[in-house]
Formats: sequence, structure tokens, C-alpha cells
Amino acid sequence: MKDLYAMKSQCINRAFIGNIGYPNTTTYCKMILFSDEWWEILNTALKTATELKIKIEVFNSAG
Repeated sequence: MKDLYAMKSQCINRAFIGNIGYPNTTTYCKMILFSDEWWEILNTALKTATELKIKIEVFNSAG
């Protein structure tokens, strides 16, 4: 969440979250895409961004 606060301090009001790779097969990240932990982190990021009035866009990419 520190990134969102830093962005806001620099007047950045839009961010993108890119989900790169396929669920359960990405080897370069310990986070499992669409896991309960992933949803919790995404929810926290979206709530924080809403409080800071930062627009978040989410996209998926096969990599």
C-alpha cells in the first residue's frame, strides 16, 4: 500500500494492476493467481485506492 500513498503524494491518480501468467503455473512469483490470499491483497489495494481517489484498472495477460 506504500506505493499507492507514494503515488498520491506525486499527484498520480491512476494505476494498473496486471495479472501476468496463468493461474497456478507462474514460476516467477510465490503468489497464486486467484487464490484467497490474492483476492485479499487485491481487495485491500482497491479499498486503499478508493480512499485515496486513485482509479485502479485490472487486466490479465498470458505473459
